[in-house]
Amino acid sequence: MAAQREKACGAETRGRRHAAAVVVAIGLFLLTPPVHGRVLPPAGTGVRNEALSNAAMGNVDGIQGGADHAIVRLCLRSAPQTCFLLRLSDPQASCEGDKAGPWCARWEEGDPPGAVRNTVATELQKMEEIWLDPAPGHADDIALQQPTEPSRHLRLRSVALAAALVLLPLAAGSGLGILLRRTRRRWLVLPAALLAIASAWVSMQRVDSVGAWDLLGGALLAVAGLLAGSAHVPLRNWALLLVSSVVALAGLELAVRRWLPSPPHFPPPEDASFVIPPGSWDTACFVLHSSQGIDAALRSLHARSDSHADEAAPRRFDQRPRIAHIGDSMTYGTGVRTGQAFPALLEALQPGVGHDNYGIWAVSTDCEYLMMRRIAGERPPRAVVLHVYTGNDLYEIDRPYECCDAGPLLEYSPAGPTPRCPAPRWRFTLASRLGRSPPPYPLRVATAWSHAARHVAAGFSRLVFQLDVPPNFLHAGEATEAGWTHFEQILAKMRDDLRQSQVTFVVDVLPDQRSLQAGDRRTQERAVSISQHLGIRTLDAWDLFEQGVRQDGPWKYFLAPGDIHFAPDGHRLLAQWLDKQLAAEVGKSGSVGDNQ
Repeated sequence: MAAQREKACGAETRGRRHAAAVVVAIGLFLLTPPVHGRVLPPAGTGVRNEALSNAAMGNVDGIQGGADHAIVRLCLRSAPQTCFLLRLSDPQASCEGDKAGPWCARWEEGDPPGAVRNTVATELQKMEEIWLDPAPGHADDIALQQPTEPSRHLRLRSVALAAALVLLPLAAGSGLGILLRRTRRRWLVLPAALLAIASAWVSMQRVDSVGAWDLLGGALLAVAGLLAGSAHVPLRNWALLLVSSVVALAGLELAVRRWLPSPPHFPPPEDASFVIPPGSWDTACFVLHSSQGIDAALRSLHARSDSHADEAAPRRFDQRPRIAHIGDSMTYGTGVRTGQAFPALLEALQPGVGHDNYGIWAVSTDCEYLMMRRIAGERPPRAVVLHVYTGNDLYEIDRPYECCDAGPLLEYSPAGPTPRCPAPRWRFTLASRLGRSPPPYPLRVATAWSHAARHVAAGFSRLVFQLDVPPNFLHAGEATEAGWTHFEQILAKMRDDLRQSQVTFVVDVLPDQRSLQAGDRRTQERAVSISQHLGIRTLDAWDLFEQGVRQDGPWKYFLAPGDIHFAPDGHRLLAQWLDKQLAAEVGKSGSVGDNQ
């Protein structure tokens, strides 16, 4: 017995020493100040763009990146469809490419010819040093110059809520487990665990204001606590498990910072919301039923996706004559900044007229008709231009909307289409709840300081998005006859409503990139024919883009293979064309003409 006690004491002493060593290691890790590399000022992007655009053989098609790197998309002038990706980073950090001036340059996609490599290297060599060292005296300045960098001063409320969402389910589950163990009713553990999971499952389908993954995560934590409490495990083992978990997470964070690329940025933790308004689940529903008004909803939408949206979204107190541009993501400007979308460029060409961008992604003519009704009711414009995108608008008519009982927005009768849901009637499928719910709240809060959490949150979002891909978003082929009939009925109703309000109505039919390359203009011609048959002034942008694609290749005007949206040059081309086409609606004085 004495030998056994001595052996047990020895084992316990060794366990305490191991735990102490682990605690010391964690303390050293936490007390070691983080090492931050040099960062780029916001003006650095403009310098790179201007300098590389002077390269003899290439055009800069786009620049993306973060505080410590930039990704440049460079396309050949002689063959605009041939593009390459160049990563520019700090040469003082670990450089896996070629050092050229103030840059570490690495070609990440494509194999550019030697002449192009040499030309780019020469241009990079000419650039001046622009990197900023976040020394103690400059840390505040750099923080002000990097507005997209998440705040590192966490609000106590956000952190406390995140901790509570982890600890409270664990504590509740473990307390119940301990009670069942002490009352010798362990046979109730499995039914209790199943009940917790079933409750979360039901809540995911009935609770609209909390993310599905937070509900499911809370149930799983409660089950973990229940199983742990029902098992008789010494307290020191739990302590060792906790310490080892912390060490493992710290090691994971170090590994991620050392070997993985810079993660995407996330909003600061105080912007993370545990309670989610139902309108946030579907962008169109958010705009259609926003209590703040449609202009405020659009401003919020643009600001959410573009921190530089400034004045490009609809403005409430603008006294100029206004043209409302209604459309889908092609009008909204997906893939470019708000100021690069063609409504904003049109306004620069016609400063006497306000061109308001009422584009929303993943909508069609049915939703756009309801938007027109709300725009006319809140702040009637002098003219409405409906931009019909033939790539998917005809396929997305009558798609289900969660704010309309998971069904279509309109009802059709001989008198014309009417709204099915004047007030929102929310209904969500389980797939939509899982696919559109944000990552768990504690994970979103952790993105403020953890690179590993950012990578996990980004991967999680990409994965769950596949559970609820937007319906009919990239379908190819011919629309159904019912879809064409409803399209014609909606256009006729918009024409009549706007004519009664004495508002000019123009339909602009935009071509699909894939149809342009295939030379298949059947859908385009049918949409144009329907609009013209209804007596609506109709603009056909097919010839414009067909000529541009033939001369310069598709990737000058569209973002990339597999992406249907306009590149900045595509928006610029369309804006210049619309400037001339809308001359009948916009006179020399800048006023908007009468309806025809």
